[in-house]
Amino acid sequence: MAIDVLSQFRIAQERACQAEERVRQLEAVFGQNDPRYERLGLTATEGNIVGVIMARPIASVSQIHTVIYGNRVDDPPDEKTITVFIHKIRHKLERYGIHIECVWGRGYRMDEQSKAEIRSIIGAERPQLEKKVSHGLTAHH
Repeated sequence: MAIDVLSQFRIAQERACQAEERVRQLEAVFGQNDPRYERLGLTATEGNIVGVIMARPIASVSQIHTVIYGNRVDDPPDEKTITVFIHKIRHKLERYGIHIECVWGRGYRMDEQSKAEIRSIIGAERPQLEKKVSHGLTAHH
C-alpha cells in the first residue's frame, strides 16, 4: 500500500512539473513575462498586456484581466484598471507609431504594422500561435 501511494505521489509530481513547463511555453507564445518589452519603456504588466493584444486578433478586457490578475481569484481588481493600463501603454507606444485600437464592446486590437514594429524593436519573431490565431484556426479565447 505504501508503495502504491508513493507511486501515485511521484506520478502527480511529474504531472505538476509537466504542467509548469507547459505554462512557461504558453506564456512565451503569448509574450508573457518577456523582459524585451522593456525596450519599449513598458513595465512587466504593460508588456504582458501588449503580449496578449499581439497574440490575438482582438483581446477582450476579460482575457487581458485574466492574464494579468488570474492569480487573484479571491480579490480581483476592477476591470477598469485595464483601461488605465491601455491609456499608459498608448502614451508610451505613440512615439514609435504603434497604435492600440478599441473595438467597442469587444476589446482591443493592434494592426499588423504596429505588431511588426513591436517585433522589430524587441527583436522577436512572429510566434507560431499568433499565426494560427490571426488566420482564424484557433477557437476564441
